[in-house]
Order: sequence, then C-alpha cells, then structure tokens
Amino acid sequence: MLGGGAQAAPFDAVSFRKGESALVYDVGSLTRNGVSAQAWVYLIVRSPMDGASMVATYREFACDMGQTRDVSRRFVSPEGVTLRAVEAPGEWQTVNPGDERFELLGKVCAGKPTRVSGQKMSVFDYQTVVRDALTSGAR
Repeated sequence: MLGGGAQAAPFDAVSFRKGESALVYDVGSLTRNGVSAQAWVYLIVRSPMDGASMVATYREFACDMGQTRDVSRRFVSPEGVTLRAVEAPGEWQTVNPGDERFELLGKVCAGKPTRVSGQKMSVFDYQTVVRDALTSGAR
C-alpha cells in the first residue's frame, strides 16, 4: 500500500477535534517534496458509520495551491479490521477556511506540528482513547 500503510505501529498524533469526530494525522508519516506533502490522516468517529469507526486516508497536500486529495482510504472497524478499501486517487480539491481540512493543511504544510498525548500508541489504541473522549464530551 502507498505511504507505508495504515498500521498498528506506534505513531505520532496531532488531533483536531470537531464535534462527533476527531481528525488526526500521523506526524511520523509526514513526507515533503518541495511544495507538496503526504501523510496518513485518520478520521475517528464517536458512532460507527456502516461499521467503520475510523477512516485511514493517505492524503497528498499541494501546499502552494491550498489543495488536498486522497490517494487511498481504508474504512476500519473498532477492532482494527479493514471493512473496505479505496486505492484509486481522488481529484484535487481546494480547501477553504471553515473546511475540516483547512487547519490540517496549514499544520502539515507549516511542518511544525503541535504534539498531543497518545504518542507512540498504536493507531487502534489511540482510536479507542479518542472515541472515549468524544463519547464523554457528548454528555
């Protein structure tokens, strides 16, 4: 799989919480090539959608153009099982203020992430921690 794959190996997390879900990217997967960057991004949801509690996406960022595109996506169950995979790259999309990807694009392109707790956990263990936090925040 591209970019090393969504694995259960330890990763460095940077989170952006947004209501019913959290957007997380793996700092350790971040690669740069001139004005572009690539990283694994994880959307973790409080309530599973079609059995998936997480969408693992290998995403490209065109920092000079303010655009992103998904290269591949995996829909993952709470147990870490891949339910569905999409390996075809998507279209480039312009990211505007207010879009969930806008802050992520800024952080990835700046290359100076703010670290959060949960570093060095597997992404699946981290998913459990994030889902618990989302659930407790909904009360």
